[in-house]
Amino acid sequence: MTNFKAQMSNQAQNLKSKYLSFGLWILFVVWILSFGFFDASAQQSPELLLGWKAGNSAPPDYTGKVLPVNGTRVAVGLDLLENNRLVDLASYTIRWYVDDALKQSGRGLRNFSFVADALGGDDEIQAVVVGYRGDDVSKTITIPIVDPELVIDAPYPGGLIGAGANPVKALLYFFDISGLDQINLTWSANGAVGEENASNILSLDTEGLPSGTGVKVEAQAQNIRQILERASASISLKIR
Repeated sequence: MTNFKAQMSNQAQNLKSKYLSFGLWILFVVWILSFGFFDASAQQSPELLLGWKAGNSAPPDYTGKVLPVNGTRVAVGLDLLENNRLVDLASYTIRWYVDDALKQSGRGLRNFSFVADALGGDDEIQAVVVGYRGDDVSKTITIPIVDPELVIDAPYPGGLIGAGANPVKALLYFFDISGLDQINLTWSANGAVGEENASNILSLDTEGLPSGTGVKVEAQAQNIRQILERASASISLKIR
């Protein structure tokens, strides 16, 4: 009987030791995994974030990106992100390149501007933070350069207009202007050209014209300061 109790006691002790060892092993594995996770997080590579804004114009209700035309000044800015935190770059030299040509360099130079040049196509912008943690961190983006656009807004379903006044509007996209007073706008209807420097809203008067008459409306816009910056558009309407 005494031997039986001793055997049971030994088995209980062995079982307790096994559970204790297993628990310690689980804790060790969790610790290793946690250590590995945080170590990997600490080794995340720094990432440069570049953003830009063109200085030309678009209609007030336009919600897209304003794209530069030839000669537009474009502002570019950067941030350096590491481990989901912004890095203070005040003590680091930052270099700015446009189409592989160094344009500006300076300590803490997070903002930069340049004039878009369509001669070689779209502009390629590269920013380099020199010597961050013993290495250079860089990023390159491409900024598209487009032509200005003119769109005639004629809110008439099927292009059908009534007798009398029918307003249509010229919408100017991406002209390098600060106001419509810098645009020479000309309207024409069925070849009859109106006066220059007209309003961007045309009151198309069809009084007296018979039903079924077609009217081709054209608009031409030119930047007064940049004579090569121009656009045109046309629409075809018909009197009900």
